[in-house]
Amino acid sequence: MNILFGNKKNYVLMGAILITLFLLFINKAFGIGFLLGVIISLVNMVLIEIYSHQILSQKEYRSFPGFLFYLFRSFLLVIPFILTLVWPDFVNVFAAVMGILYFKIILFGSVLIQRREA
Repeated sequence: MNILFGNKKNYVLMGAILITLFLLFINKAFGIGFLLGVIISLVNMVLIEIYSHQILSQKEYRSFPGFLFYLFRSFLLVIPFILTLVWPDFVNVFAAVMGILYFKIILFGSVLIQRREA
């Protein structure tokens, strides 16, 4: 996460916490869904960062462990959707999707802002 957001990671995480608290006041299912999506997305990004360092430090790359890692990360992204099917009253599917996409939206927005400044 340090590679993607640099010194702004505290602001990104604080924004996620504030959005979660706001959604919890509106509706409990929205807040829990968003929080679950943000946590899964955060774990996914940390795993990508760790695995990319391992790949770059190796002299040769084998595709099968990379495929297994991709399947594991894909399964992680499916967990919030499974929970929305099991407990639809406690976890909102749309909030979970927004939580999963939160870091990607922030990253895309920061790239657009940097391009305008340059």
